[in-house]
Amino acid sequence: MRRMLFVLLVAALAIACQKPTRADLNPENAIIAGDFITKNYSSDAVQLYLRDVQNAQHHRHNNPAIDSQQLASTLKIFQAVYDLNTPETQYIFNTRKIHSRHCFSTGSILLKVDTAQPEIKQLAAGKIPTGSPVLDNILLKYQFDSVRLVYGYPQFNWLSINTSQLLNTLPIFNELKQIPSILIAEQNGGCFDGDNIVLLKEQDAIKITFSEGGGDCPAGCTFRKYWDFRVKNGTATYLGTH
Repeated sequence: MRRMLFVLLVAALAIACQKPTRADLNPENAIIAGDFITKNYSSDAVQLYLRDVQNAQHHRHNNPAIDSQQLASTLKIFQAVYDLNTPETQYIFNTRKIHSRHCFSTGSILLKVDTAQPEIKQLAAGKIPTGSPVLDNILLKYQFDSVRLVYGYPQFNWLSINTSQLLNTLPIFNELKQIPSILIAEQNGGCFDGDNIVLLKEQDAIKITFSEGGGDCPAGCTFRKYWDFRVKNGTATYLGTH
């Protein structure tokens, strides 16, 4: 307990010494995400962030770094809803365990390649550097250090490059596509229908909707139930179910 209090005190002092930013002034920063939310919903915060980046097409779309302040703000929104501790939130977080759709890979990129090229032969063999300065620079910059061949390689000419880093891979696709021996660069993994979480930014609050999919999931849910909440000034309000 003393260790946790010390860590929180140090974090608070560090924040106090920084120049305030727009993220710091967000009212959701008035609360702190607890262990349950941090452990169970951090990946959801990442997925929601990347969904926003892709949809908004703003400057963050071109930044491979993921904004940790934005992730923390999203976790605090989850915490505000969780703290309501109502039958509805008990169902959402503990019974159904509703999470967002996971559509974005953060440490793996799927590549369709020209298997005849020497750098691809090196890459497929797991040999990095590959001998291609442009490709090797990208692999080094983002710490891609392992390769996985798709079943049927090289006839099925796909492989994935992997890193332990947490990345917005969207702009990295464009870098890789500039290499002639890389024909396609895209998300590694599928995006299937099911339960979901949606954040909507309002003028002075955040609306968060949890939904439970049913029917022909994951091919395509045929019905859905929604729980709506609004978080303002660090406090969540239940808006209803439909």
